[in-house]
Amino acid sequence: MELQVMILDDEYIILDGLCSFPWSDYGYQVAATAKNGLEGLEKLEHIKPDLILTDVRMPGMDGLDFAERAHEMYPDTVIVILTGYDSFAYAQKAITIGVKEYLLKPIDYEELKNMAARLAEEIHAKKDEQQEVRDLQKYFNQSVPELRSKFAGNLLYGRIQGKGVVQEQAKSLKLTIEKYIVCVGRKVVGEKQLHEGDKWIEEFACINIFEEIFNNYNIQVLSDYNTATAEYNFILLFAKEEENQKCMDLALQACGKIQEEVERYLKAYMNFGISDISEDEYQANAQYRKAQKACRQCIYLGANIILKYEDLQYEEQKDFVITPGERMHFMMTLF
Repeated sequence: MELQVMILDDEYIILDGLCSFPWSDYGYQVAATAKNGLEGLEKLEHIKPDLILTDVRMPGMDGLDFAERAHEMYPDTVIVILTGYDSFAYAQKAITIGVKEYLLKPIDYEELKNMAARLAEEIHAKKDEQQEVRDLQKYFNQSVPELRSKFAGNLLYGRIQGKGVVQEQAKSLKLTIEKYIVCVGRKVVGEKQLHEGDKWIEEFACINIFEEIFNNYNIQVLSDYNTATAEYNFILLFAKEEENQKCMDLALQACGKIQEEVERYLKAYMNFGISDISEDEYQANAQYRKAQKACRQCIYLGANIILKYEDLQYEEQKDFVITPGERMHFMMTLF
């Protein structure tokens, strides 16, 4: 695709001469011309030039004022000023408003050719780089749900080394973890059985349905499914200013709604274990173990049970547990 050039000069002879330059030989086409900055601004609204050549001394609005406005509108557009004044102070001022470089009048034909070729190469290189960034951003955006799920698993299983790393990864995924509850759910198989090959389809569908239900209760959720334990793991995110009791009530209501849907459509039951409320994202693994312990105690109480960790009726033995991330940090410290 040809690069678009816009030329401004109030002298017809110079404007005509610049338009007659063989721009196409260097991959350009003249998209617009103007005799002053005001006319140029009007035409800028309809085109987005890749290169602007503008005279300095023009009636109405001079080249510097126009260049400054053009740079604000299109920061990536290359601006070259044409001037008969070989002044360092002037060139310095031009650079501060986004001018790439300047050509002295009368314009040297060879110098213009060299500049056109060089700038075309630079513009195309920048466009290619920007396209690569857009492609990567598009791919990243498409992958965000999968990346968030992986992040949730790594966070819950204690695989991330260092609180700073947790915060950095959360930020890259546009997540704010201020207050959260970990919830572990496990289906109690009912009458409706699926073929072995169809189970993964059911689990995928369940994850999406459960997330939608949590969202209906204004709960942002990070989900993970542990195939080894057949458990659904959720990190329920809340705003820091949200009252703790309200957060817990919403979590309980959402889990209750999920139980209703599972019983209605899958003819099965669902037990949930719920952790304490925490504001330290690096404690997610500890909260996960609490929720998991509560969930596994549900089997002794029946089906469709929601059990909070704080309601467990025995004194918990404080086992020393070290996560993989903490273990790696410890080993690195030793060596």
